[in-house]
Amino acid sequence: MIDLLSLEETYPEKIELLEYAKSGGAVLRRIVNDILDFSKMEAGLLYFKKNTSICVHCSKASKSLLTLIPKWKTARQ
Repeated sequence: MIDLLSLEETYPEKIELLEYAKSGGAVLRRIVNDILDFSKMEAGLLYFKKNTSICVHCSKASKSLLTLIPKWKTARQ
């Protein structure tokens, strides 16, 4: 809904406020989801599934960042 409003808006100040509202809504959704997940854990209804793709993605991202550090240091000199 906020995305639709930002498409029609032309004032930068109002666009910035819409972005704040959008990010605030996303944070609120995460908090509510965390509370619901905690309630499920207390009730014994939350099950974890094995997902190794996240670990693989994180390790690849870390490796690419580590290869950029020496390049960044030499560029600063």
